[in-house]
Amino acid sequence: MPFNQNCLLKPKDEKTKRILITPVFVLAYLLLISQAVSAEVIHSIYVKNDTILINSILILRSENPIDYWNLSISLPPKSTLLNATDELGKVDYSLKGNLVEIKTNAKKSKVRILNISYEFYGMDKSQGLTYAQLNLFGFVNDTTYAQIYPKIPYVFAPNADTEYLNNETKAKTLGPMNVILAYGGNKESEHYFTNSDINLSEVEKIYPVIEGVTGLKVPVKFGVSVLPEKEYLEDYKDWSAGTFNGLIFAKESKNDNEVTATIIHETVHGFNQFALGWDMTNISWFDEGTASYITSIANRILGEHQPELFGGNKVWSDKTMVYSLRPKKTPEDLWEYYANNQEFMNYWSPQSDYDREFGYAYSELFIRDYVKINGSALQKVYQNLLLINQTVYDKDKENKLFLDALGKNFTPCYSTSIAEIKNCTNTLNKMSFQIPASNGKELGQFVNDPEMPKTEGNYYEAYFKEIFQNIIDNLWQMYLFFAGFFG
Repeated sequence: MPFNQNCLLKPKDEKTKRILITPVFVLAYLLLISQAVSAEVIHSIYVKNDTILINSILILRSENPIDYWNLSISLPPKSTLLNATDELGKVDYSLKGNLVEIKTNAKKSKVRILNISYEFYGMDKSQGLTYAQLNLFGFVNDTTYAQIYPKIPYVFAPNADTEYLNNETKAKTLGPMNVILAYGGNKESEHYFTNSDINLSEVEKIYPVIEGVTGLKVPVKFGVSVLPEKEYLEDYKDWSAGTFNGLIFAKESKNDNEVTATIIHETVHGFNQFALGWDMTNISWFDEGTASYITSIANRILGEHQPELFGGNKVWSDKTMVYSLRPKKTPEDLWEYYANNQEFMNYWSPQSDYDREFGYAYSELFIRDYVKINGSALQKVYQNLLLINQTVYDKDKENKLFLDALGKNFTPCYSTSIAEIKNCTNTLNKMSFQIPASNGKELGQFVNDPEMPKTEGNYYEAYFKEIFQNIIDNLWQMYLFFAGFFG
């Protein structure tokens, strides 16, 4: 690596969807000489309850012997430096915020060893669970290692080769490294840990569906925190029922099945991060499409009725009430998207300015269309995505890589005919979901949409009552609008 006096060794700009990664850097310069240098970094991370201690060893190499090194190292935010030594003992350093400026002791040598110890106290806590994001420094194009002791339930290092062992976890990458840790709770199952009062066995029953559809088996357990609605809305979007950032957060509900389906949805995001670590864009149609499709399977297993995608109302009644389950968009909405040659779905994410409900429905419709003939078709796609070994920031390039892996255009139920679109979406709404076997576990070959409750009394009377009520509601909204407009 070329090395000039006052050369700034810039890090890779590491980012992942839902997990914000702030890179750190190391600046090193030599006096009186320009030559090739390298610096391996070995981070040993010790996790114990509320304490995370990090010991970082820098192996500094130069082409020719030099007297000393000057370095500027950025520690993770909310860290306290404990010690800095080299082979000769303590070294001089100064602190400017998180930046540590170090000068090694004088010793003419091609290889120097520097040791830095610090404590990290920037953990987040939620209902007895602990989450930590460690931004570990490293030299660009030089190897950085991390060793996490002891083995904890959740360790994820984006874009790093990671080895999950019995008593520790090891990771290796070039340049800076980001490590996400999650642990804690008083209840643990095969794939989850939590401190919330939830029945993990219900979630575990559906977990094999994720492995079957994706063909993946991830080496971590997922932490789950179920929050009261008010507390959830203080930190997360009001349109969401859950989120994943290394921990799964779910909004509390009176319907236990809804919480179970939310946990499954967010678990799929956790699976996807292992296959999509290369994707640095915020495009989410594949991530959300697969998560929504598997959530639909979960809801069918749980016996929950779901709205149609680009379909019609589901209507039923009892002796006193009319019930209506409105669709996630209509066939006309999809026809209009194609008729106007719109392409915003190529760049869609739930946080974008584009229609959120349309985006979720379109993404899932695409995945349903992809697996309608072969329920295990996504397994090969995930294997293709795992082979991508480049970091991608360009949105068009990201889409091309996805579509190459899928071998299919991103235009579900495309037609210029509204009748053909209705026929296609109707087929995908009524299709049986095939669940591939995974690791010897199989919930069932196919899962069908639960039967709608039988309508008591006259169905058409109930149906027209519902239509009449819609008209009244619309007229009332118009009245309020014009009343406000004219003061």
